[in-house]
Amino acid sequence: MTTKMTIKEIRTVLFETEKYTVIGADEMTNKESRDFLYAKNNQYQVMNVIDNGTHLLIWN
Repeated sequence: MTTKMTIKEIRTVLFETEKYTVIGADEMTNKESRDFLYAKNNQYQVMNVIDNGTHLLIWN
C-alpha cells in the first residue's frame, strides 16, 4: 500500500529504523538516503512511499 509522506517524515522514519531505500531507481543505504533527502530544498515535498519490510520504496 502506498503512503504519502513529506521528506521530513521519511527522514524521521529512517532515523528510527535501519531500512535501506530505493529512491527512484537508486538503491541506497540508510545513511546515504538520509543525506540525499537532507540536501533537498523543500523538506515538506510530499512523496509516495511503500514499506516492504526491509526497504522503503520512494518516488514522486
